[in-house]
Amino acid sequence: MTKASRLTKVTLYALPFTLIYGWINHLFWMIGFGNRYTPILFLAGLVFATMWYLFSESWKKADVRWMLVPIAWVITVILLPWRTFTSSPHNDVHYHILQAKNIAGISDAVPPHQGLDFLFRPPMIPGVYAGEISITGSDWIHLTHLILTIFAIWQVQHLAERWTTKPRAAIAALIFLLLPVTRYWGQFQLLDLPVAGMFLFVTHALFVAERKRKVYWFLGLLGFLAGILFLTKYVFIYTIGLAGWFIIKDKNLFRAKWFTIGFSISVIPYLAYHWLLYGDPFEALTPQSSYAMKSMVSTIGTYDAGTWAYHFRSQIFEIGILAILAGFILMYGTKRDELKTASVLFIPFIIIHGIILDFGTLRYLLPVFALGMTFMVASMPDFKNKLTQDWESVRRFMNNISLVIIIVIASIHFSTLDEEYQLMEAEVPPKDISMNFYLNASEMFPENEWVISSKHIPLTLFTEKKIDSFIGMEGNISMGMQDKNINFAMTSNLDPYYAWESDFRTYFGDQNLEPVDYHQEQEHLAVLWQLKEDNWRQPSTQISSTNGSIFGNLLILNQSQSVEFSNVQNIFWVSNHSETMVQEYLNRNAESAAQTCDFSEISGFCEVENSKLTNQYTHEIYIWFV
Repeated sequence: MTKASRLTKVTLYALPFTLIYGWINHLFWMIGFGNRYTPILFLAGLVFATMWYLFSESWKKADVRWMLVPIAWVITVILLPWRTFTSSPHNDVHYHILQAKNIAGISDAVPPHQGLDFLFRPPMIPGVYAGEISITGSDWIHLTHLILTIFAIWQVQHLAERWTTKPRAAIAALIFLLLPVTRYWGQFQLLDLPVAGMFLFVTHALFVAERKRKVYWFLGLLGFLAGILFLTKYVFIYTIGLAGWFIIKDKNLFRAKWFTIGFSISVIPYLAYHWLLYGDPFEALTPQSSYAMKSMVSTIGTYDAGTWAYHFRSQIFEIGILAILAGFILMYGTKRDELKTASVLFIPFIIIHGIILDFGTLRYLLPVFALGMTFMVASMPDFKNKLTQDWESVRRFMNNISLVIIIVIASIHFSTLDEEYQLMEAEVPPKDISMNFYLNASEMFPENEWVISSKHIPLTLFTEKKIDSFIGMEGNISMGMQDKNINFAMTSNLDPYYAWESDFRTYFGDQNLEPVDYHQEQEHLAVLWQLKEDNWRQPSTQISSTNGSIFGNLLILNQSQSVEFSNVQNIFWVSNHSETMVQEYLNRNAESAAQTCDFSEISGFCEVENSKLTNQYTHEIYIWFV
């Protein structure tokens, strides 16, 4: 076996070492040493050691193959610059960056999320991001996530080289890069691409562990890296089950013992931290674990095996599935033991995401796509390994078919680049407008007061203010505010997360809410509501009949609708023009009541002369009873 070059080793270990760097940063933060200097120091040491190791040996011509993925990725992010999408609607992006700012000691803002009031998401990727945040002091990650994507795709290339030739392995990596799911999600500050790469690395290391059954330090390292994978995405807690696999296979405890020791070293500090602070070592896993348990016994979401299969076909197509199956067949004949070993990791993953969980998205399939690429090129075998003549004929046939399939898949995905660019141009500007609008609107938030907003995570990231979410309120925000003991909430008609946020009628009629401020840009309106009782009477006690609509203390008359009063002397009314409605309500002056109600005006107090009023205009009339 030819000795691997140093560049080959660096590309293999770049991802796990980077995640270990994130683990160290997070460890220092947990023990109270979160600051921007230690991430910079450790990063400088890692980069220096890597450069020294690389350039102390001459490179080989074959090392050029490791430049293909970085070059292709740079071209991709130039042609499709999703990386500039700072107004991304994906809350996890903003949460990871905010978590990184905390680890770097730059921020202590923590937005309550999914019922938890501490930073509960997997800490490895934010730990890595802490390095860039410490250097730049920025509110955004510009580079690290793009580098992590390269490191992850290199894992596809490395595992494929184990099963086929170097050129074919490079093809696998490039096809994986070209998948829309990779080229899109790989440009966001999420954990899915690094998870896919680390999943392949642990799989690769598991193969090596079959050879090094008595090498205790390697088994401990494998366990440590499996723990890192779990801390990168909680679903991989099942990797602790590899200890059971070792016991069943070996009929002894040696490998299981050292694997468990390594796993514990990486995970116990994290579990101990949550046990000491929150009384439960698995408290951070509560949102996901509770949802998973409910998914096992009932249907609470719309994501099912059919959706999972559809997502898989959308990237690989039926012909790609055939190529993967061909790889399975050939590996069963030539690499049967490794195929069985890999199945210990990927079959539980497929069962969890494809069958058990009722929630999911396309990016959750990235580990399966990555492994699928390696199986696909495994169906293009190296003919230097001669088998029987019959097998040789089968292999040659599979080689030709799979080559055609890969070319077809690559051509289809390459042809969609222009379409995706147009999609990006259509999607990004409105989201930029929305984000800027909410940032401007957040300036009306009171200092040192909690405010509820559906954009609570990005606003917390960019403003450092105390912001909670509407989760679980189902439109009854005054009750939700009382439950959370929060006095302020902001709703808007621009890009609301919940449709009911833009229904201002409900809040104007809520006897426990009053608007106290507003922000407006053209037709876009955001209103800041305060939890306090209004002074209006209930319409039901003031009228005898109406064909208008009643919302709490508010009566709304559309054109030609009327109201008959029974016990009313004065009313306050506003013509519903969104650009002036809130302003008129806030600037109302009861001392300037008119003797008649003239709905042709914008708003006003007036005395009710007749027992009946009719809206003869096209706009709505909002009426409150004094």
